[in-house]
Amino acid sequence: MHFATDLLREISLGNEIPVAEKVVVIGGGNVAMDITRSMARLQNQKYGKVNVIATSLESEDIMPADREEIVEGREEQAQIIPGWGPVEIEIKEDKVKGLHVVKCISVFDEEGRFNPKFDDNIKDFFEADMVIESIGQGMDLSYLSEDIKSKLEMDNRGRVLVNKNFQ
Repeated sequence: MHFATDLLREISLGNEIPVAEKVVVIGGGNVAMDITRSMARLQNQKYGKVNVIATSLESEDIMPADREEIVEGREEQAQIIPGWGPVEIEIKEDKVKGLHVVKCISVFDEEGRFNPKFDDNIKDFFEADMVIESIGQGMDLSYLSEDIKSKLEMDNRGRVLVNKNFQ
């Protein structure tokens, strides 16, 4: 298992990263779309084809990624297959074979809290040589005092609201 943020950091530093022929990215946010698109480009350079699947719990209409990121991922030949929950990475003889998933029927409960529900009877398998995790990134505000944190206004995605001058 690889982490998207680690791979993206290495790419931005100009370092070489592992590029498998079949990649599955778990996550539906902008970072997930960034690594999906980056891997698609790297695969195209190395193999002359793209075989990247990005999957997320959320259905496409509620994926946290910006719409243009999803569209551009598809334009780069990545498959975006939302609405699936990861169950297990299949490994045989120390090699990744793919990701077992189940259908996610809801992500949030009636109160709007994150509480995914799955239909364990609807399963799929995404073949892969490499699985990249891109879930749950967020800001580290631990260095701020509680007084300062209490004064910050956040949007519904937990991002700090700013004015027209980005202050």
